Amino acid sequence: DNLPIVVEEMEEGLKRVAKSDNNAVNATKKKFRSMEELKKEMPNVEIKTEGQLMKDKMVLLNSASVIPSLIIVLEELEDLAHKYDNGGLLVSQGWIGELGELLSHSDEEVYRGVLRVFSSAAQSNPPVQKHCIQAGYLDALISKLLSQSEKLAKSTVFTISSMVRNFPAGLDAFRSLHGYNTLSTKLTLSSQAPLQRAILTFYNDLLDQDIQLKSDEVLKGLQPAGSMLCKKVSEIISDSSSSVDVVQEAVQFYSHTHHICSADINTAVTERLKQLQVLFNSEGNEEVTSIINLALSASGQ
Repeated sequence: DNLPIVVEEMEEGLKRVAKSDNNAVNATKKKFRSMEELKKEMPNVEIKTEGQLMKDKMVLLNSASVIPSLIIVLEELEDLAHKYDNGGLLVSQGWIGELGELLSHSDEEVYRGVLRVFSSAAQSNPPVQKHCIQAGYLDALISKLLSQSEKLAKSTVFTISSMVRNFPAGLDAFRSLHGYNTLSTKLTLSSQAPLQRAILTFYNDLLDQDIQLKSDEVLKGLQPAGSMLCKKVSEIISDSSSSVDVVQEAVQFYSHTHHICSADINTAVTERLKQLQVLFNSEGNEEVTSIINLALSASGQ
């Protein structure tokens, strides 16, 4: 019998909330002036939207004749492109195609600058991520990876990650373009901690998102063979000179993939993990200790 009264009270409550929200929005609007109002108040001052600023930057980019000028413009575009709407403008206005042409630039700083703009625009921005796949930019970056220096490859890995993370179609494209194989090959060939950390961090993100990667068939299908991948991760964990952050990512990756590693490798890694467990526990590093505990638990130790 009381149900109609409850429903009426809920409806009245929702109306009050909506009215309160509208009042808050209107109050916020009153604190700011529109572009038209600002132009009227300051007729002698040129006021531009971020979209107009981006257009200006693209004009400067296309007219830049020296590398330092290119790098400066790319840095400014990077700052603008991280906003969702601005990233969309790069696609809708065709500017991303002009940026894409610079991916073949011979200067490494220019190349890295272009990558940063792509990363900034694509991060958590599905329309931009979709375009990067359809336009072939993801394919191009994966193809470049194996021939690049470790310093350059680190930047490339980060941009590839921005194009596919939190985007199911991106994960499918990455898989079909043999991205996992390329990534594992680059990891086994690497000798520098920054690239190793970048790849392992990317792998761990993918393991959290890509259900297919967790299957034995996919893991065993990685090239070079899973044993080579296991060996490399084992070497990183066992190397006393490895930095804590690299070890942390390597241990997390191992906890997902130990079952495709050989018994010898698992025995060696387990002994090393037990040593690290004591070390990091004594140092009070709870985060790394927790990851090591999970890895030992996952491997049955």
